[in-house]
Amino acid sequence: MARCENLKEGDKVFVWYSGSCRLDFVEKITPKGFIKVSGSLFTKDGLERGGSGWYHTSIEPATEEKIAEYNKEKFIRATIKQMRETPKISYEQALKISE
Repeated sequence: MARCENLKEGDKVFVWYSGSCRLDFVEKITPKGFIKVSGSLFTKDGLERGGSGWYHTSIEPATEEKIAEYNKEKFIRATIKQMRETPKISYEQALKISE
């Protein structure tokens, strides 16, 4: 059985591209069985139809556990970005961050 065979319109999916990932949803299932996400068509195996020879895009169903993990990682990346943009912190603040 293909990994995306049971997807329906509105289901959440992870879109993988160039080593990155984003959370999206299924817009439509075409009459031929292709899965439309963000304007692109994917097969039941999760592979982008057509696509580029250099960049491979794929989808996978998003479970609640994987969504929670994704949101935690996204929060960590945003926090690190915010820390990089902070011009100056005190020694006490640095200790708390280190903990």
